Amino acid sequence: TAKLKAPIDLVGLVLLVVFVGALQLMLDRGKEHDWFEAVEIRALAAIAIIGFLAFLAWELTDSNPVVDLKVFRHRGFTASVFTLSLGYGSMFGANVLTPLWLQSYMGYTSTWAGMTTAWSGTTAVLMAPIAGLLMAKKLDPRRLVFFGPLWIAAVMRLRTYVTMDVTYWQIAIPLILMGFGLPQNVGKVFIIDGASLATLSVMNDPEFELIQPQHFG
Repeated sequence: TAKLKAPIDLVGLVLLVVFVGALQLMLDRGKEHDWFEAVEIRALAAIAIIGFLAFLAWELTDSNPVVDLKVFRHRGFTASVFTLSLGYGSMFGANVLTPLWLQSYMGYTSTWAGMTTAWSGTTAVLMAPIAGLLMAKKLDPRRLVFFGPLWIAAVMRLRTYVTMDVTYWQIAIPLILMGFGLPQNVGKVFIIDGASLATLSVMNDPEFELIQPQHFG
C-alpha cells in the first residue's frame, strides 16, 4: 500500500511554541514582577495574544495544519473537550492549592504534604486496570466517562467541609476517594456522529477512541 507523507506545518508549530511559551513565562514570572505593572509581563501578554490569533488564522487556512481546529465543528468532540477542560481545571487547581495550604497553614512539612496528596494517585493507579477491564468487557465507555466527573465533583463537594481543625485522615480520605474516579475522568472518549467520522482528522490517532452513538439500555 502506498504511503502519503504529509508535510510538516512548521509555521503553525512555531506559532504554537511562541504563544504557549509566552503565556507560560507570563504566568510563571508575573508574581515576581507585580504582573502587568512590569513591561516584561505586558510584552509577554501581547506576544501570547498576537501569537494565538496568528496561530488560529494560520491553522484554519493551512492545508496541513499541525492542529486541525476543524474537528471542533463536531459537537461531541467540542463538548468532550469543554467538559474535560472544566474538570481538569477545577481538579488540578484544588490539587495545587492543597499542599500549599498544608505547608502554609497546617504546619506540614513538604514531605508530609506530598505524602498526604499522593493518596489520590495511589488509588488511581489501583483503579486504572479495573477501568480498563470494564471497557474491555464492552461496557459503554460513555457511562464510565460520565461517572468520572460526577464522582470527582462529589468528592470536591465533600472537601468543602474541611477546616483548620481537621486531622491527617480527614484530609487524606477524600483524596483517596477522588483517586477512584480519576481513571474514568481521563478517558479520551468522544461521542461523535457516525456520519461524520470520515471527515474527522483524528480517526487514525490511537489516543482517541471513536464511539458510535448508542441508546442507553
